[in-house]
Amino acid sequence: RRFGLVTLSMSILVLLLSQTRAVWVACAVAACVGLLLFALLVQRKQIWNTYRRPFFNITIAFAASILAIVVLHIAARTGPNETSTTERVGSIVNYSSDASAEARLNVWEESVEMFKDHPMLGVGPGNWKIMLPRYGLSKFPTNVQNGSIQWMETHNDFFEVLCETGIGGGIAFLFVFLFGVYLSIQSAKRASNNSRETVLAILIAACICGFGIVSFFDFPNARVEHSMLFILWLAILPVSTDS
Repeated sequence: RRFGLVTLSMSILVLLLSQTRAVWVACAVAACVGLLLFALLVQRKQIWNTYRRPFFNITIAFAASILAIVVLHIAARTGPNETSTTERVGSIVNYSSDASAEARLNVWEESVEMFKDHPMLGVGPGNWKIMLPRYGLSKFPTNVQNGSIQWMETHNDFFEVLCETGIGGGIAFLFVFLFGVYLSIQSAKRASNNSRETVLAILIAACICGFGIVSFFDFPNARVEHSMLFILWLAILPVSTDS
């Protein structure tokens, strides 16, 4: 347990220092979903008696990580575009002042146009980055416009799947997330007499929602380890449902 607490503290610290806004939003959404499902599906007294100490340890770990960020002032990135954690959090709301956010919006606009031209079958797996220049690069950085580098990702797995496989593939990809959340909730309901199974199902539902947020603002589908983790969550659920 002590090793787990140390590992959790380090994970939270790295999460904050990484300044990955998509993951921050995903964690917030996952926490809200988890708390909501706990409130609706769980006998709070039973869960509190079982998990009171782990919850206390997690709170300590999170508070310690926040304190390290604030007191040691180690949240700022190094380099010419150095920003603090506070500034990165503010850019989530005021995205118009952030070049990265503006670039993603431009990419999404081009992706929508690409889907409109190929709504049924898409442009084919892996062809989004090849087709992108046909829709104009005037809004992109100079090094992309002159061909020095190629823009490779949509920063939105839903748009990418939709553009490359068409409406059928896009709906199927979205359905995987919706079905995973539905199966998690059903699992939690059927395991109402088993606190561990209930907590597991609720945590997986929260993780699936968080992964969906990351998929909307980033490209975890391009990384095998992320996809394997997502598949593992889905694979665990039927075991819980059969309990």
